[in-house]
Amino acid sequence: SAPGAVGKTTLARQIAFQTESIYLDLAKTGPVGDNTLSGWLFQSQLASYWQEGSIALMVDGLDEARLRVTQEAFEAFLCNVAELATTRSIPTVLFGRTGAIEDTWLVLAEQNMEAPVFEIGYYVLSDAIAFAQDLIRHQCESDAHLGVRLEAAELLVSNLREQTEQDGDRFAGYAPVLSAVAERVAADSNPGALISEIDSGSTSVTLQSVIDAILNREQRKLRSLTFEDATLGNKLYVPREQLDRLVAERYGTSSPFTAPSMSNDDRNVYERALKTWVPEHPFLGGGTGSSPSAVFDAAITSHALANAEAADAAVQREFRRRANPFLSVFYPHPQTSIYGSESIHLPPDHIGIVYNSVRARLALSETACLLVAEDRSPSGIEEPVHMRVEISIVRADEERHERPLLTFDSKATAPICLGPHLADIDIHLPHGHVRMGVGAEVTLVAPIYIECERLELDADKMIVEASLREEFAHAVILTGKDADVSIAGSLLVRPNAHLCVSWPGSKVYPWRQYAVDFDHGDEQQFVHESRVREGLQRLRRFVTAFRARGKEKLARIKDKIESPRMLKGVGRKILNAMIKEGIVHKEGRMYVLDASTLGSVAGVNYVECARQRFGDQAVEFVERATREVD
Repeated sequence: SAPGAVGKTTLARQIAFQTESIYLDLAKTGPVGDNTLSGWLFQSQLASYWQEGSIALMVDGLDEARLRVTQEAFEAFLCNVAELATTRSIPTVLFGRTGAIEDTWLVLAEQNMEAPVFEIGYYVLSDAIAFAQDLIRHQCESDAHLGVRLEAAELLVSNLREQTEQDGDRFAGYAPVLSAVAERVAADSNPGALISEIDSGSTSVTLQSVIDAILNREQRKLRSLTFEDATLGNKLYVPREQLDRLVAERYGTSSPFTAPSMSNDDRNVYERALKTWVPEHPFLGGGTGSSPSAVFDAAITSHALANAEAADAAVQREFRRRANPFLSVFYPHPQTSIYGSESIHLPPDHIGIVYNSVRARLALSETACLLVAEDRSPSGIEEPVHMRVEISIVRADEERHERPLLTFDSKATAPICLGPHLADIDIHLPHGHVRMGVGAEVTLVAPIYIECERLELDADKMIVEASLREEFAHAVILTGKDADVSIAGSLLVRPNAHLCVSWPGSKVYPWRQYAVDFDHGDEQQFVHESRVREGLQRLRRFVTAFRARGKEKLARIKDKIESPRMLKGVGRKILNAMIKEGIVHKEGRMYVLDASTLGSVAGVNYVECARQRFGDQAVEFVERATREVD
């Protein structure tokens, strides 16, 4: 398991080389399915070596393989691998991003194979410095100033770590970022002056600064052209124009760049040069047509999302492929630091791809949560809903507080698009529109809570899964005043996962057994007066808002629990009662839920709250809470 771009493929190839094992890259094979591995071993004339136990197998590219086939075909492939590997004494190793490895582990566990999971993590500070310095040694082995360059690298990495301290190792310990630092130092003609600039605080290295340096270097190609107008050298092929042209090249759109006035001869000279420069731009792989680096790809995509003509195509492209871990670094355009508190506008149809990008950088010990909530209700029919969007990171192994990584403002001018894979999502939009899925399947990994005015499913099949890291919160809750959720295929709810749905007409196949009437109370329950019914809904909302925080602890940041949307109506009274009777308590900036006290005081657990299975004990608790004097 590893975040995107950390080095899974490099490690897999290196292990295969050193151990003379088979390296199988699923990104370059055909679609996988039942008996795929058996067939490959036979066709490659390796079956006898496999049976003898004289070769091992490194399987890379689980993410790409999963994208190209249905869930059944992918599971059939994994079962084939498990069947062939069960009786062997040497390992079969699978490589993938964190999400793909978790899904794979769940499938294997259902086959009674609890495979160990190893993780390629981020570098701690000392290892990050050593990595950057090793890259410089490789590039500048005979340089007389090598020692000075190594010192500059140490200063830059330490400086970068200080700038992004709240992000831990996730940015300043990321191999592509450290490669950018090494490239910056190795290319500097005066490393001594670079150290002085670093000490004075005038120089630092970020991915954006590396991108800018490459674009500025490309602009210097204009020096090779002879123009009648000498001033054109400072006006043409500027960084923004390059990105405009790269977007047009990738998406087949027109470039919005407005060229300065020039003579016909100068225009002909420049256009002839562009025919070579743009297709061979380093961001496009020097003529290959695809970006050689996820960093370069993210820079182009971020620019495309700001282009009205290319934005829709860019969104669809991102949803139909592996999430780029760097898109959230470069988004939005122009670049704004993701580590500050400044709020930026985020179009609703971009929410899903930005969140997926953050998730692509998660380590196995981390979770990301997407929160979308109405800032205020619309005052008129024509006014769009104002929304607050937060993406938070929690590092369970260190029990750090939940902290916002990205904060956006948004307006519901279009549906919120969440793509084909949803995990750890909390959306409260009574006047909003949410669309899930792109393509044949949509996978929902608990915990998920979506409350909206209109809910739409753009997929033929839905799969509901429990998270490996959320031991308590295994519920997916979907509610809407209106819904378009027809499924041509099947609905699969995996063991330990719970699905609760509520919308007009939800008590029909295949939703019937998961339908709960959140507005009027489950028809199997008692008929309560309206204040008690509202209190039960508030109790359910508080309990389902909590998330696992390591060491069997359920917690949520104070601001989330005490938000106006949670405390409205009798919400404040319910929370006060939960605190008074020991169901929740404060630890610093967090509220912590005691699951055993919830059961003894209110007679419910997380799943029963999610499914609205309230008995007399829960009703009595709510009655006590709502009798409290304001």
